Amino acid sequence: MNPIQECYTMTKEMIETLLNNVNHDRETRIQKVEDFLEKREQLLGLIKPPFSDEDQLLGERLVVLGKKFDVLLMNLKLEIQRDMNGLNKQKKSMNQYTNPYANLQSDGFFYDKRK
Repeated sequence: MNPIQECYTMTKEMIETLLNNVNHDRETRIQKVEDFLEKREQLLGLIKPPFSDEDQLLGERLVVLGKKFDVLLMNLKLEIQRDMNGLNKQKKSMNQYTNPYANLQSDGFFYDKRK
């Protein structure tokens, strides 16, 4: 199998994996993506011209799949960022609940405003 064909099939499988495994463990999905990107990087290094008409067509399809894969990776990144922001908010509200006077700034003096 030539490198273009192999890269195309791997990209297609990875997109299907990302679309179907939405509810699975995120750590596993991230690990699969990292493994895929390493393999794809090696395959892209093997792709050399001259290209046949079939390779040209497959390359165009690969570019389209690559864009779709980029969108899925961006969605995964946004999902992780949302979870991190939610954890930060939860941590902040928990700290406010346990110590509600921590954010009050005072110099320790009482100023009498009466004359």
